[in-house]
Amino acid sequence: MQKISFRKVLPDQVGPLREWMAGLMERREEVLETFIAETVRSEQAWLIESDEGPVLVFCVEAESLEDAAAAYRTSELTIDIEHQAAMRCFVEDLAPAELLFELSREK
Repeated sequence: MQKISFRKVLPDQVGPLREWMAGLMERREEVLETFIAETVRSEQAWLIESDEGPVLVFCVEAESLEDAAAAYRTSELTIDIEHQAAMRCFVEDLAPAELLFELSREK
């Protein structure tokens, strides 16, 4: 299963967000440890600069999105705790996005 979210980035937090994401790549082994605990196969993050401000587009693919979310919320891994705190600083409300098409062989 895959989930994509769109979050407004606080304008003064674009630089710190970029630094945080780059830092995650340097902590690859820690991130992969969370993937195992959360049944995550892959994650991707994009930054879109729009007329209404920056938007973080985040995609997660997991065996079970519900299990992944629960494991992330209750994780005691240092990197997950730091990530949750960082995201609270960097992003705010969901950005409006209109789903135009969705189809899955599984549905």
